[in-house]
Amino acid sequence: MYACDIRSHNRRGHDHVLVDLSNKPVTLFRGSVRAVSDQAVAGALVEVLDVGATARLPTETAEDARTRAKLAACITGQAGGFTFDLPPGPYELLASKPDWNSTSVLIVVDARRGKRRDIVIPLKVGD
Repeated sequence: MYACDIRSHNRRGHDHVLVDLSNKPVTLFRGSVRAVSDQAVAGALVEVLDVGATARLPTETAEDARTRAKLAACITGQAGGFTFDLPPGPYELLASKPDWNSTSVLIVVDARRGKRRDIVIPLKVGD
C-alpha cells in the first residue's frame, strides 16, 4: 500500500490532460503520479471525483473540478504512490500540483469484469 497524506490545495497548472481508461475495468487498483521523465512526483494531490449520472464528462478546468463531488483525496509521498478502495462505478482520478499541469484519468471499477491494475498518471511542469 502507498502512504497518502490528506491535505488540500487547489491551484492547478496551465493545461489539462485526459487519459480515458474507462474501457478497461478494474477490480482493485493502485497507482503513481510520474513526471514525463518517469520520475515519481511527490506532493501531488490525487482526487477521486464522482462521474455519476449528473457528471458524465471529465473536468476541463479547475472550476469544473470544484463543482464535482469529491469522494476521496490524498497527497502522494516520495514514491508518488496512491491507492483508493472504491465501490463499483465510474470515477475520475484528478492529479494536480501547484505550477504543474493537471491530468484526469477516467476509470470504471467493476468487480465482475475488471482486473487488478497499476495506473500511472502523467504530470508535466506547467508551461
